[in-house]
Amino acid sequence: MDNFAKLPEDCISEILSLTSPVDVSTCSIISKRFKSASDSDIAWNKFVPSDIDDIISKSSTPLPFELPPTKKHQFLSLSGFCFILDEGKKILRLDKQTGKKCVMVAPSELMFNGTNISPHLRRRPEPTARFLTQSHASIINLLVP
Repeated sequence: MDNFAKLPEDCISEILSLTSPVDVSTCSIISKRFKSASDSDIAWNKFVPSDIDDIISKSSTPLPFELPPTKKHQFLSLSGFCFILDEGKKILRLDKQTGKKCVMVAPSELMFNGTNISPHLRRRPEPTARFLTQSHASIINLLVP
């Protein structure tokens, strides 16, 4: 009898939760026991942000679907979705590979060492960008104290 057969399914799920979403999905093909463990909320709970309800409520982009009941399906649904926050000044998405939050910040919100660097940025419109304008640093001495 192999050693994994002796482990409770919740234990296998907990071990899987310490990996990545890709690894959890891949492990589901090992056996029926791993399939069941990799489908559990325990395995996916760490990949869905604990504040997801708050993020959804603050997003100016409504979800085009109802939030699925399982953590696995929540993650798979939400990882391809961009949440527009703070009146369009931030965009948040879940990284499909790692499950981590990725945040894009509008140039007007950038701070460096507590200094607003917005006046030092050159703006230009970019029609294919997610933000209305793109900014480029024009003064580098902000980086040197």
